[in-house]
Amino acid sequence: MQQRLAAQRAEEGDAMEKAVSDCLHDILEELTKDELKKFKLKLNKFKLKRDYDNIPMGKLEDASPVDMTQSLLSYYGEDYGAEVTVDVLKSINRRDLAEKLSETLRPDGLTPVPEPQQSPKPGDKDRPKGRENENPERATATASETPEWEVKDEATCPICLDYFSDPVTVDCGHSSCEICITTYCEKSEEGNHGCPICRSKMEKVNFRPNWQLASLVEKVKCRLKPGKEEKENLCERHKEKLSLFCEDDGEFICVECDKSALHKAHTVVLIKEAVQKYKGQICVHLNNLNKKKEELLGIKLNEERQSQKHQEETESVRKKIMSEFEELEKILQEQRQPLLAQLEELNKDIVKRENENVTKLFKEISFLSNLIKELKEKWQQPASEFLQDIRSTLNRYVAHSQHPPRAILHYAGRGLETMLKWHLLSA
Repeated sequence: MQQRLAAQRAEEGDAMEKAVSDCLHDILEELTKDELKKFKLKLNKFKLKRDYDNIPMGKLEDASPVDMTQSLLSYYGEDYGAEVTVDVLKSINRRDLAEKLSETLRPDGLTPVPEPQQSPKPGDKDRPKGRENENPERATATASETPEWEVKDEATCPICLDYFSDPVTVDCGHSSCEICITTYCEKSEEGNHGCPICRSKMEKVNFRPNWQLASLVEKVKCRLKPGKEEKENLCERHKEKLSLFCEDDGEFICVECDKSALHKAHTVVLIKEAVQKYKGQICVHLNNLNKKKEELLGIKLNEERQSQKHQEETESVRKKIMSEFEELEKILQEQRQPLLAQLEELNKDIVKRENENVTKLFKEISFLSNLIKELKEKWQQPASEFLQDIRSTLNRYVAHSQHPPRAILHYAGRGLETMLKWHLLSA
């Protein structure tokens, strides 16, 4: 019976662990790419309870929601991992997801989370287990700490991650800078605006000024005066000044952290040296990018000049072609009427010649007809009459046969063609 109860409790524990991991994973999956990046940055710098370590940025930078869930559970356990997730979601203005996670895990809210277990000390055997057993001084110090970063987050725009400037509230209740949300709407598709925090549909005309939030921002700015955060820039674990930078994890550490096994094999330099190093790299990149930009601007300017030059040359040739054709049209227009007039005169002359030739041919045909008739009659005469004037008759035939007919019409057509060619060439 006892074995069955133990097995049942073990199964319930596994089910609870699975439920918590699934809830965390589902919530992280709902974050956009930019929101997940903000979540990682906030989680890496999150102010934890004592004896808890921040997850190194090296593990968070390329982590997927599944990897993030495993890291949260392995570093903080179920309860505190869920609590940290809720607080970080609130810090990036995703209170809707924070409330959803809280209601999913415990409808009545998250219960207090115990401190991480430590090795037992002498005299602890008879002490009861639970949160009431923790160090009173530690509990008092934890409760009395003022999370100024949370106050600053409340005054930070979720889009530009800077203090609110002229904050406005949209339909779903979330707030952001007026210029930020306006620019966001202009970049999104027409008529498809969604809140950058919860993706709820919103109308650009429904932006309402949030005067209370603007007043809160001014108070936060006055409270967090420059230099105050730097004075409290101490290691959470060792309470030493964060004077070193771990290049492998991308985080600030103190001298004691540098001596620990966690950073022993890492590349650790002074913060000033790290700043100078990376600023130097950025300067080199900026110089290269500026040079490349100047080269591209020069190429662009040269291309624009060449394009303008080609357009001007094309326009010049077009005008020249139009001018030449207009001149040719003018010349042809001027020569058309004289040519038509000459052609008309030539046509009249041809008609006149054709009429004269037809008359001559008619006379010739009439003469031939008479000559043919005379020869036929001569042929039928008796011998006494046939031989009379025979020579004169034959002489008339011989005289006419020496003048063959001329191709008068063909000669006139060839003369017309020659005349037209001569006139066109001389023009």
